[in-house]
Amino acid sequence: LGGRNLFQGTPGAYLSGPMEQSRLDDRRDLVRFTGRPLDRSLTITGDLVVSIVATTTAVDTDWTAKLVDVFPDGRSYNVADGIVRARFRHGTDRSRLLEPGEPNRFDIQLGPTAYSFLQGHCLRVEIASSNFPRFDRNPGTGGTSADTSPSEYTVARQTVFLDEAHASWLELPVATP
Repeated sequence: LGGRNLFQGTPGAYLSGPMEQSRLDDRRDLVRFTGRPLDRSLTITGDLVVSIVATTTAVDTDWTAKLVDVFPDGRSYNVADGIVRARFRHGTDRSRLLEPGEPNRFDIQLGPTAYSFLQGHCLRVEIASSNFPRFDRNPGTGGTSADTSPSEYTVARQTVFLDEAHASWLELPVATP
């Protein structure tokens, strides 16, 4: 819902900018990490990155991440989001398929932003494996959705690691007052 989209207001286009996200709360195809309420306001400015270590059962998959501002009353609004196609995890000029079950690091660029989370609000990071229809489907085969028939699509089972040996994190450029 929302985000940095082109062609806002055009028939068939997706709404852009911040949108309330709570209608996604019951989805089982994403994982959420919500921090404690802030004891003081926090301003971020610059490039945001979510780094995860994960495995998949497919030779290719997508990883998406979203930074969300959770208000004290439970409403939540997207701040920034991004996606990385696993086969391009080392750059779009270097396609390299995955070895299923092998842990890999994926750096998901959320882009530059300047935003203030107010006192009492919570930061949330959401990780998923798709953001369709905003981004093209990944058939999980190493091919493109245009070159792969739906019957050839592979279901990918994903695991995100959170242990010491496979740390995952959010990189926030915090502005000092």
